[in-house]
Amino acid sequence: MKHLIISLLLLFSCSFLAAQQSRASLEVNYPLTLGNNFINNFYTSYVDLGFRYRFYESSSFQVGGAFHTSFISSQRPIDFDIARTRLHTLQPGIFIEFSLPGFEIFQPFLGVNYAGLFFDLDNTPFNGLVAEDAFQSGINPNAGFLIKLSEKVFLKAQYDFIKTFLSDPLVVTPFNSQIHIIKMGVGVKL
Repeated sequence: MKHLIISLLLLFSCSFLAAQQSRASLEVNYPLTLGNNFINNFYTSYVDLGFRYRFYESSSFQVGGAFHTSFISSQRPIDFDIARTRLHTLQPGIFIEFSLPGFEIFQPFLGVNYAGLFFDLDNTPFNGLVAEDAFQSGINPNAGFLIKLSEKVFLKAQYDFIKTFLSDPLVVTPFNSQIHIIKMGVGVKL
């Protein structure tokens, strides 16, 4: 909670230092996991931080690059060998935002990201076993919308679908290879 408050304060203080027509923005989101998958069943979300830069703008759409990182933690053992796990995601990608004539406060967008999932496993031995860190990656299409509150501040809602690329010894099933996340938050144009 302390990190979220500090992030929000930094986000809003940056908005007063920057130019009005900026191509860059910062976001703070709450990632809510959904569905019958290993992330939703064993993890609790904390915060998602994002940065967007629009490198092409026209009257009807903007194209840009984005980078998001999320911090998620397990509150209970995933299995009997692991006491606690932290998950950090890195999601670089591209997006297109659409401008709707006559409805300027609402801005839908589509994107596609690469998703890197870093599992930091607690090495507390259980029954003599020690856990090792793990990594998974996948493709991450997403869609959402922004609601402009002012020239600089906006609300954001986004749906992420992450399809991980798994290999042996894991059996590929929707439970361990498909992740659904809804991110809700606030952003500031820099």
